[in-house]
Amino acid sequence: MLSRNLSLDSIKVICTAKEANLRLMRMVSRTSLLSLLIG
Repeated sequence: MLSRNLSLDSIKVICTAKEANLRLMRMVSRTSLLSLLIG
């Protein structure tokens, strides 16, 4: 039981990390586009 709970928690952590990475990439691309337009 314990190992199963641990694996589920690790999967949740990985999913949230992927979401955070996607948001970060979107923000970076957005700011880079803005800097290109301004520059």
